[in-house]
Amino acid sequence: MSKRHTQRIKRGWLLATTALTVLIACRPTATYMQHGDDSFRPIAQHPIAPQRLSHEISDRTSSQLQLPTLQPKLGDPLAGLTTQQLAQFQAGKSLFRRIFTAEDGLGPTHNLHSCIACHSNPIGGSSPNSITMFGRQTENGFDPLSHLGGPLLQGESIDQRCAEKVPPEANVISDRISPSVLGGGLIEAIADETLASLASSQSGQISGRVNWVTALEDPAGHPHRAGRFGFKSQIATLLTFTAAASRNELGLTNRFLPAENNINGDLQACKPYDRFPDPELTPDAEGLDFVDRVTQFQQFLAPPPQTPRAGMICEQVFIRIGCADCHTPSLPTSSNHAIAAILRNQSIKPYSDFLLHDMGKLGDGIAQKEASPSEMRTTPLWGFRIRFPVLHDGRVSATTVRERLIGSIRFHDGEAAASVASFESLSPHDVDQLVSFIDSLGRVEFDHDGDNDVDIDDYRFFQSCMANQPATNYSPAHKCAIADVDQDGDLDLADYCLFQRATCKPRYGSVIVVP
Repeated sequence: MSKRHTQRIKRGWLLATTALTVLIACRPTATYMQHGDDSFRPIAQHPIAPQRLSHEISDRTSSQLQLPTLQPKLGDPLAGLTTQQLAQFQAGKSLFRRIFTAEDGLGPTHNLHSCIACHSNPIGGSSPNSITMFGRQTENGFDPLSHLGGPLLQGESIDQRCAEKVPPEANVISDRISPSVLGGGLIEAIADETLASLASSQSGQISGRVNWVTALEDPAGHPHRAGRFGFKSQIATLLTFTAAASRNELGLTNRFLPAENNINGDLQACKPYDRFPDPELTPDAEGLDFVDRVTQFQQFLAPPPQTPRAGMICEQVFIRIGCADCHTPSLPTSSNHAIAAILRNQSIKPYSDFLLHDMGKLGDGIAQKEASPSEMRTTPLWGFRIRFPVLHDGRVSATTVRERLIGSIRFHDGEAAASVASFESLSPHDVDQLVSFIDSLGRVEFDHDGDNDVDIDDYRFFQSCMANQPATNYSPAHKCAIADVDQDGDLDLADYCLFQRATCKPRYGSVIVVP
């Protein structure tokens, strides 16, 4: 047996015994815990539990503890979904993972073969995969070259004889990585008026504006909506986002977009090879199609966690240098009863105003809807720590959060130039503080080692924090605050029970990749 295999067995045994230990400790009548030699000792004598826990367990049961709900892990559904909503989430998730072929209607031109191919880190998140945008800039403005298949290139096809290429007329070519849709339902639930109010409140160098757009599902004459999805805020709703991506990225025609893309302007080039009748996405037995199901999945997809959940003192550096002027820390969702109750009247922390800002040289040169070539949406920062690469074209692909953060800041321009200058004047200590704060955006609770799961390595660190005498006065800036889930400044029985839940609760997401 190899050394590595032996280590895996030991690691698995430790994790199993740890889970049993904490499970027993959090049972309503438990006063004993399993020890490493498989014997059971009173909890007060157990080496991983401070003396005070024995009194807590003697005085009250875990059912009497006021335990907060753990933040959903990356790729999980929102907490508190109804049975029906959870079923909708799971059904949509299954289709989000589906790999299409030409026999299913894929193509004739497309970019990849499934939703998850572009939104994989975690499921519903971003990925390094990119698409190509093109157009032509002239003295009269930007031409998307729609008559030549622009502005989006479909880089793959079901037959090379109808493959699309960037036409020679294009003098603007830009890559875009896949944006995250984590927390998409909550973003969609922000009222248009909230975003418009944000725009009107900004002045001086920071002057964001709403990209007012139409939704595919709206009837003719319907008022425009505030865009919020896409790098240009060119999309207002998840249904439009899904319908457009289905046709433009997968070549799947649907009730909103029933015609295939033209291939460099030639509508007939792929006719001989596309034998699937349009629209290719049709309703199932319940009257819902692929677009509807995937939209439901995204609506109920939880936002990335932020740990500590109450925020960190070092966020003040982020605010002081002007980052929060565009990356608005918190926003309310609408109270409109047309929105699912789970999404209404919530305070969310996306760190974005979802407005268009003139980013100078950081602009991608592409105009979309009302967005000019130099304008870009403020990208939400929640989940930054697991995002790789960053910026709209993925130009910053450094290994660490620190490197990705600093690299992306230094590429900011236009309205963000003053914030960049303020960042460059920070002391090394303040830079460390800023990095610590950004590293909390997307960190799973109890994930001390930052590898995006909760396992035996995190338990050892949790144990060391619990062993401190006293295990109190843990401010949000303290390294042990990652385990202070109830945010009461100490580690106690409540946190101990929550750790067990964090290691044992079902997972809905996919593997997270952090370089």
